[in-house]
Amino acid sequence: MGGIADRYFVAPMTLAWISGILFLVDFVDIFKNIKKLTIAIAFVFALVPVVHWFEAGWFLTSGPTWTSEVDRATKFCRDHPDSEVELLVSPWGYSETYCWQVVKK
Repeated sequence: MGGIADRYFVAPMTLAWISGILFLVDFVDIFKNIKKLTIAIAFVFALVPVVHWFEAGWFLTSGPTWTSEVDRATKFCRDHPDSEVELLVSPWGYSETYCWQVVKK
């Protein structure tokens, strides 16, 4: 459960919590004696995907803005029109393109 894309994590987790709360409300008489234990178990159960999510947080860092990369590439390509330039799209990834494409933009 969970993953890098938060839209696949938040919706199922929210639905699971809503259904869990509704279940507890419907069966509150049964769980009256073990109410605190049930809440503690539910809390620990909820921490598992949260811990997993935050361990993946390093991967979610953003790279430079696209506009700043195009501006940097444009400045470089004015001086080196026959070259290729790297545009950073994330902290660990880039895209190569020809300078004539950047200047032509």
